[in-house]
Amino acid sequence: LWLHDRGSRNGTWVNDVRVERCQVGPGARIVLGHTVLVVAKVGVVSPEGSTRLVAAHPSMQHVLKQIARLGPRPLPVLVLGETGTGKELVARALHEASPRRVSNLEPLNCSAIPAELAESELFGHERGAFTGAAARRQGAFERASGGTLFLDEVGEMPLSLQPKLLRVLEDGQVQRVGAARRLEVDVRVVAATHRDLAAEAQQGRFRL
Repeated sequence: LWLHDRGSRNGTWVNDVRVERCQVGPGARIVLGHTVLVVAKVGVVSPEGSTRLVAAHPSMQHVLKQIARLGPRPLPVLVLGETGTGKELVARALHEASPRRVSNLEPLNCSAIPAELAESELFGHERGAFTGAAARRQGAFERASGGTLFLDEVGEMPLSLQPKLLRVLEDGQVQRVGAARRLEVDVRVVAATHRDLAAEAQQGRFRL
């Protein structure tokens, strides 16, 4: 089993050694921020490419139970945790535990999108909608239709765009930038963030 640190702020430690990439086996002690994991046995990736999570620590076993409980339900899910603690793995496990596993999981890192392009990345745009829009483009919601949209670091989404995201969650329709009509989409949203969204909302930086 290979372990990769994708630029976490606190670093990844295996058996008290900080690592960027290493192979771990049963008994390895992994420290991710304030989270400590002990590898009980190595999970495998099936030929179909599904994600299998295995954990011995009680807190992680609780996470696995939550995945098993929430995975089959058609509900949006918010995954909280520090950077580098495996939130995308949890999102993939939720997707693969759902009936939507036959379709795709579309990941979108909200912290990596320039604010002026965020609406187009989420909802798409029509040709000529703005300078540089040379052709019609589907957004992440359209690409994920029938499957799951994973919004990583959703707490970094521009405040001005958050009401439009809430509207999509409520009515299942998107409107491309520059379009006159709204489109139906069938998407389950799994979002993740390292921020305390309740505190962000109190400060007026996030809409709940």
